[in-house]
Amino acid sequence: MGGRSKKANKKINKTIQKQKLEEIDVAPAPFHKKILSDKYLLILTAITLLGAYLRIHNLGTQSIWLDEGASYSYIQDTILGTWRTSVDAAQAPLHMVVMHFMTFFSSSEFSLRFPSAIFGILSIPLIYAMGERLFGKEEGIISAFLLSISMMHLWYSQEARMYAQMLLFSLASLYFFYCATKTNSKKDWVFFAVSSSLAFYTHYYTIFVFIPEVVYYIWAKVAVPSIKIGKISVEDWQNVRMFIVGMGAFFISILPLFIPFVAQSLSRTSSAPTWGIGQSLSFIPTMLIHFSTREPKTSYLFMLLFAIGLVAIALHQKDQFAFLGLYLAIPFTASYILAAKMPFSPRYLLFLLPAYLILVARGITAVSNTLYSSNSSPSKDTIKKRHTSIAIITLLFLLISFPLITEYYSVPQKNDWRVASDYIEGLTQSGDTVATLPGYMFQALTYYYDNSSDGTYQVNPPYSESGLSSFVEKHGRVWFMVTWDISAANPDGSAVRWLQNNATFVNQVTGIYIFTAPKV
Repeated sequence: MGGRSKKANKKINKTIQKQKLEEIDVAPAPFHKKILSDKYLLILTAITLLGAYLRIHNLGTQSIWLDEGASYSYIQDTILGTWRTSVDAAQAPLHMVVMHFMTFFSSSEFSLRFPSAIFGILSIPLIYAMGERLFGKEEGIISAFLLSISMMHLWYSQEARMYAQMLLFSLASLYFFYCATKTNSKKDWVFFAVSSSLAFYTHYYTIFVFIPEVVYYIWAKVAVPSIKIGKISVEDWQNVRMFIVGMGAFFISILPLFIPFVAQSLSRTSSAPTWGIGQSLSFIPTMLIHFSTREPKTSYLFMLLFAIGLVAIALHQKDQFAFLGLYLAIPFTASYILAAKMPFSPRYLLFLLPAYLILVARGITAVSNTLYSSNSSPSKDTIKKRHTSIAIITLLFLLISFPLITEYYSVPQKNDWRVASDYIEGLTQSGDTVATLPGYMFQALTYYYDNSSDGTYQVNPPYSESGLSSFVEKHGRVWFMVTWDISAANPDGSAVRWLQNNATFVNQVTGIYIFTAPKV
């Protein structure tokens, strides 16, 4: 008995040791090894590094312009003061608070834009996750690459404004929402509520992220099951309860900004717009051009493959078609209507860019699948040909974008208030007055121009001809710095007419025209 017990114990011990060794063998690999062992993660890492380089490169080179100057003016107080100033200025406050923290290190152009660059970089792996979740790893990789070289995304990833942050949190909301509808995971619903709240606290226009999500949910979880059985039905009550809790948490979290949001909405739509994209048949094509390369001639390939991707999922992937179709259609339709009532810019819909690029990526794989159709178990040769065709088509996008990216870095893209400020400092004398037209342009000028040493004055002038005449009589020598924005601030053109008749043109710095009055 004893002998047999010892042998049995030895056998058991060996079995336990073997199991432990097996457990060690199947333990999760370190993160870097996981990346190296997965070709898609390896490619994604390279794409993300490319996107990071493009977004950090020359980050502080371009001059601060009007909107960035406005952002800088909001963050001069304490954190709480920054929050209040932003809300009072009808701006969602979160990005201003982030910028305020950056001023603890520096107030340079690089420092103010650095958060946008980081948000832009983080969006690249996230769009991969979204593309993979909807379609597959190929679509995820392609969409990540397209976002990394996207001219529109690059622009706003290098701007001291909230748009790159808005895109990141909106994309996170979309991703976790779609995951939650499929898994009903509490974690996914929590992440959805948090990311949605952060998106709304970044920009009020993200209300058009949540409306399509609600509509899609009602369609997928109520309408479709009801149609199948011929009466109103809910497919999964547990999922519906979690959806209600998630949405409830989101709406409770944004209550502090509800009144400012309504006030801004009423203010922006209270009068006819004087600038921006108007309500016309070209509205959607113009938006798609901005999502592509921002130039018509180089955008056709993007738009063609976007259309192919949309048709492909309409035919073969009904759920994804409903999800992305609603996500695009509702904001586009609402924006087209609002364009007649408020100044509208493509940047307000930047949160749609990931969906657009994912559909472009789906269009690329649809073309590849058509060229090299196969059964469910394609041969290695077929797979290789498919991947080669995908690489060639993707390379075309790089060839299209490369000259645009090169030009972006080599040519000033914004009014150069840095150079204009230095120039005007070399002209003014003590007692002179410096005035911007329109008046709110001072926000960009004062980031660079310091009148404490040369004894000049900065005053906001009127726009009427009689008002400008009185203004010059009162202030003596006046240096006017004028941009095209005057046509929006002064649609009747009285200020420009007065300058033409009563002031002397001195110089032009990018889009800044410098005049002096009385006329020389």
